[in-house]
Amino acid sequence: MAKGPDGKPIIGVNDNVAPEIVFDEVYKKSRALLVGVWHFDDTNHLQSFDRNKIQNDLNTLEVALVRNGFEVTKLFNNRLSRAEITKAIEALVNASGPDERVFIYFSTHGFADPNMPSEAYIATSDCYLNEPSVNCVRLKDVEYQASRAIEGKKVRQVLMAVDSCFSGLGVVSKAASIPNLAKLAAPQGAFMLTAGMADQVAQIDPVLQMSTFTHFLAKGLSGEASAYEKNGVITLTELLLYVQYNVAKQTNSKQIPMLGRIKGDGEMLFKPLIATSAAKP
Repeated sequence: MAKGPDGKPIIGVNDNVAPEIVFDEVYKKSRALLVGVWHFDDTNHLQSFDRNKIQNDLNTLEVALVRNGFEVTKLFNNRLSRAEITKAIEALVNASGPDERVFIYFSTHGFADPNMPSEAYIATSDCYLNEPSVNCVRLKDVEYQASRAIEGKKVRQVLMAVDSCFSGLGVVSKAASIPNLAKLAAPQGAFMLTAGMADQVAQIDPVLQMSTFTHFLAKGLSGEASAYEKNGVITLTELLLYVQYNVAKQTNSKQIPMLGRIKGDGEMLFKPLIATSAAKP
């Protein structure tokens, strides 16, 4: 079921070793909010998903994030209204603090405003495509919350991952050399990773029984995206490369994930651990 490269972000690999990162010193805390919407009231325009497949998206990504030290909160019910989702995002931002990293993920339909194609929306259960400003979540409002976390709460970095059918964000390019990871992680920065380009349809893989994008996002976060085996650190650019290549390969280039910069220069880093801990229900 559908879920409604000019840049060359290449990381060079040679014999140099990237600077060691002590994650407890880089990030004081790591918080994640995972939102999955499968049922929609607007049956004329938004087809409901298989509940189990959307739940698989959230559960799989949760495991990968917990391995990376994130405290995970999942938002997944029979129905999720705009009010519930925006309240959860607000609570996440309000709880965040200086030098923390924040991850926000959506698995749902995405669409452009029928009357203003430049405006993108995330579908909630009470969202109607022909009345998007009433109960749908405007993507720019989520971007505003990311800016609020950066500027108001002094969060180190924010990453939003949107598994739905729109993008319109530019690819972040990096030089073909090993970056100084300490300097890369120090500045503030907010980014959005999307499941595909603006004109592409996000897919739920019938074999994987979950989203193709989320499947490879979780695998990348679990360690497969790392190009530096000596320290295990994964940069956001490496994560993009891994997800972009594997999703494009799996879908015969019908879906190519993209990464866009919202604010700042700092890049979120990841370092998956073997040990896991409990996440919030």
